[in-house]
Amino acid sequence: MAGGKALSTKAPAVHLIPTIVLEKIADRFELGIEKKGDKAWNAMSSNQEVLQDRGFVLDRINHVIHHAMKLKDKIVEGDIAGIHEDDDASAIGWGAAFLICVVEDMKLS
Repeated sequence: MAGGKALSTKAPAVHLIPTIVLEKIADRFELGIEKKGDKAWNAMSSNQEVLQDRGFVLDRINHVIHHAMKLKDKIVEGDIAGIHEDDDASAIGWGAAFLICVVEDMKLS
């Protein structure tokens, strides 16, 4: 260990995640609350059972794919304004975060 100090546990290297990534995904979580209120899923919501709802999970996967295809089309077309207007990348990031939680929840079941 650095400086001869012992650590009780190794922490994840979150410093490797660019700050903008965390900020944009957090913005997307807030947008969900603005649009859906209490029905929005996030770490603080009371609807954690959606992590086990196969239909909901598949719908979110489809939604991520949809945003990925929209982003691909905008990149191919060189639509820089559209890329920034819709923020498909952040929606994909939210979806990835959700799916990570789905997979982790499956480990606990």
